[in-house]
Amino acid sequence: MNLELIATYGATAVLLIGFLSLLNPLASRINLVDHPDGDRKQHTGAIPLMGGVALYLTFFTIFILTSLDAEAIPYPQDFWVTVGLLLGVLVFTHAFDDVYGIDAIVRLAIDGAIGVLLSAVALLQLDTLGYLFGPSEMTLGRWAVPMTVFCFIAASNAFNMVDGIDSLCSGLGILCFSTIIVLLMDGGHPDASGLIILCTVVICALVPMYLVNLGYLGSRLKSFLGDSGSRLIGFIAAIALIYAAKHEYIKPVIAYFPIAVPVCDCLILMGSRVRKKRSPLSADRLHLHHLFLNYGFTVNATRSIIISLGILLSLLGFLLQHYDVAEWIISMTVVVSFWCFMGMRWYLIRLALRRAEQASDGLSV
Repeated sequence: MNLELIATYGATAVLLIGFLSLLNPLASRINLVDHPDGDRKQHTGAIPLMGGVALYLTFFTIFILTSLDAEAIPYPQDFWVTVGLLLGVLVFTHAFDDVYGIDAIVRLAIDGAIGVLLSAVALLQLDTLGYLFGPSEMTLGRWAVPMTVFCFIAASNAFNMVDGIDSLCSGLGILCFSTIIVLLMDGGHPDASGLIILCTVVICALVPMYLVNLGYLGSRLKSFLGDSGSRLIGFIAAIALIYAAKHEYIKPVIAYFPIAVPVCDCLILMGSRVRKKRSPLSADRLHLHHLFLNYGFTVNATRSIIISLGILLSLLGFLLQHYDVAEWIISMTVVVSFWCFMGMRWYLIRLALRRAEQASDGLSV
């Protein structure tokens, strides 16, 4: 690793902290703060929601100052202009939503439009799902853009939905990009070095964000990601995974494993809401982290358990890729892991209900 890269990684962390120190004092003036509500939001005091804006400004500054965009990934310059502008629209739209509130359908439409532009204009799209069911390749053809847009929306909402306790979202983000790096390094593709560098830059911003969320860097720097930050992480994760699959650095189905925990939680939860005739985008306390908390686990224990679960699934994905397991077997593994995840959620709900009933019986006695 050369000194220039080391300096870039260090500058990324310093910039993130610097932007937070500048932006946090402005948060209360523009009402970009998160207030506890005694239900879903159980933190203490008003916390700035500047994490997403700080992350975006950090990435933007690093790319401008170091020209990583031109050196790291061989795409035309207008690709990076398009990606930068669209991610900027994403971040500031959801920051606006954090302040004033935007209808869920409008938010979904904005995310979808950004996904369409990334896919159709920036030409960042998933062309094949690989050999999911045997010897025949599942090429997407005219469905390439819709499938890619679905991936962007799924990743965006998945990371947004796990952003419910301190540092869980940034912790899963660090795990996701670390897994991508390991997969790329194990694949031995020399031209994947650029994507490795970009993922490392993202990690170097997320690590101080993780520490900031936990209050380890002082109360003045404490800031939440907000919808803008969690969705930014989701979009960048989708960009990295789609790019890796498109250029055959990883098998398309392997892209599931670095983001398995947030994606499973998101899809199961949204399906459950639809089954109950509610909006899939409505708010509740049935996220995986809420289920652990409802059962009695502490916030720290809940975060550790969920990230550990993510590590296990990421390790499984790595082993499947490393030993070149047939893609139809990998796809069956994905299905089994999804159903296991669903079973775990159901079991936690049952335990929490039983615990509540026992507490109620104790009070009545």
